[in-house]
Amino acid sequence: MPAPPTSNGSSLHGSWVCENAKSKIEGSRPVVVSMPAETVLTDYIEAQLQMQGDDIRVTADDDLVELGLDSIAYVRLIGFIRHTYDVEIPPLDVTPDRFGTVTSIVGYLKERGVA
Repeated sequence: MPAPPTSNGSSLHGSWVCENAKSKIEGSRPVVVSMPAETVLTDYIEAQLQMQGDDIRVTADDDLVELGLDSIAYVRLIGFIRHTYDVEIPPLDVTPDRFGTVTSIVGYLKERGVA
């Protein structure tokens, strides 16, 4: 599919679109968090599960996959954590040991010095 035309009739180049989106994302500010990380994450994950149609109460030691958190919800969760705590999360850090439960995620964030 070709890039959409601009007002002068030329087409937008994908690299410009990507760079523009990237600058908007990088320019956003992290959220100021005053609640404990466990509460913030539990509330967020419960909301994600509700969007999937599940009305589940999440505890800190629940296995998130067993609760029904799917791959898309995990991608959203990582983005939420990155934005909320202003922390980069290398892909190799996203393991079941670190991101399997709210407790393990909080432990990871504490290791990183952001929770």
